[in-house]
Parts: sequence; structure tokens; C-alpha cells
Amino acid sequence: MGIAYLLEAVNLAKRYWNGKMEIWALKDLNLKVKRGEFLAIVGPSGAGKSTLLHLLGLLDSPTEGELFWKGERVESLSLPQRAHIRNRAIGFIFQFYHLLPEFSALENVMLPARIGGEKKEESRKRAEELLKELGLGQRLTHRPAELSGGEQQRVAIARALINNPEVLLCDEPTGNLDSRTGREIISILKKLNRVEGKTLVIVSHQEEIVKEADRILQMRDGRIVR
Repeated sequence: MGIAYLLEAVNLAKRYWNGKMEIWALKDLNLKVKRGEFLAIVGPSGAGKSTLLHLLGLLDSPTEGELFWKGERVESLSLPQRAHIRNRAIGFIFQFYHLLPEFSALENVMLPARIGGEKKEESRKRAEELLKELGLGQRLTHRPAELSGGEQQRVAIARALINNPEVLLCDEPTGNLDSRTGREIISILKKLNRVEGKTLVIVSHQEEIVKEADRILQMRDGRIVR
């Protein structure tokens, strides 16, 4: 397990229970994510794509198998160490934005930095810079309900970038947007990968995103089939 791999999954499996019914969302899954690559994960609903993304992002723990972060077993890390990786090294972008409605765009972006212990003025300056770079310099004080879907997703991208993460995990980042706005978001993500060297792992049904990827994984029934 060389340093070239940011993430590695070995025989990964995840089981859920629906009453007395056993459901395996993932089974015997093996995956390596290289530093700086753009990886797209595709497959039908229920294939286990989002479950895999949650495990890679240390938001959940596998039922079986092992997950490695930069060659180190995640299971051997303490809870504070895992929380530190989630906060500082991994950025999350979701289909439905998950912005806090009572916070302004600026406050939403600042939040991960403040949670990570950064001083208020430093996090504010960085958040303002990111929002301006993403074309939202005039929307700093607007709350999510006052923003369009595309603007909300740009805020979510800025929030994911505030701590300068090494990898961005994106779950259907254009799935809730019209085609033109979706293309704008794709362009932003592609620049983050090609110009800034961010590692991207994107779950998507959108052909325009998938065709930009360095590698495409097809999932079905909790397994990688192609």
C-alpha cells in the first residue's frame, strides 16, 4: 500500500437490517483511489454507491473488510483522529447541498474551519475568497433560501474547500440542477482536479461528468462489476 493511494478498500462489506431482513449494501469490494485522480462511480439505484462514498469519507464504518487512509488502517485510528481526517482532509459535496438554513452563505462556508479550530477572522477571510472565486461575492450575507440551486451548490463547494482537503467526495453533485447550471458545476470540479490537483471521487448518473473522469467504476448489487 504505497503513498500514491489516498484511500484503499479491501474486501469491504456493509450490512443493514430492515426488521429481521438482512441487507448487504456492499460485499467483498476492493478499491484503490490514487492521489490526484478523477474517479467516477456509476450504477443503478441501490447498487451501493452512496454507501461506499460514506465509508470512504469515514462517515460510517464497514461491517467487514478494511479501509486504509494513506496506507494506515482506519480501524486503528482513534475517533478524534478520524474526525480530524474528515474535517481537514476530506471535502463532501452532496446533491441536496445540506446547508444550514439559518446561516448565511459566508457562515456556512466558515463552519468547517471554525469546527477545526481556526480563528474567526482567518476563516472569514478564506471563506470570502472562496465565495468570490466561485462568483458569489455579492451573496455573502444571503441565506440558502435566498439563493438559486446553482448558487447553493457553489456555497457547498466552497464549504468543502475551506480546509483545503486532499480529496473531494461528491454524491450526485449536479443531480438537483438544470443542465446549464450542471455544466458550470462540472467545470468547477474539473478545474479543481486538473489545475489544483484535488482527488475527486464522484457518484453520478450524469454522462457529462462521467466522460470527464480518468477512471469509471460500474457498481451493481454492492459490488464493482466493471
